[in-house]
Amino acid sequence: TTESTTESTTEEQTTTTTYICTAKTLNVRSFASTSAPVIGKIKKGEIVNVYYISDGFAKVTYKGRSGYVSDKYIVRHNGYR
Repeated sequence: TTESTTESTTEEQTTTTTYICTAKTLNVRSFASTSAPVIGKIKKGEIVNVYYISDGFAKVTYKGRSGYVSDKYIVRHNGYR
């Protein structure tokens, strides 16, 4: 008999790009919507790791948590402050 195995392809994307917050305070939300619960806040100048940007929201990790922020208030970080 032939045994078949199928692996799930729903793994999290692990490559990130560093961005810096340009807003005075930026809400980190539990999902990509302005109506989603706020799970944290990022202050101006703080750095976040961005997995991807889609439909106006960036999926980020910040202080060990995953969440979403508006892409209007982050810019790619060049390594200098």
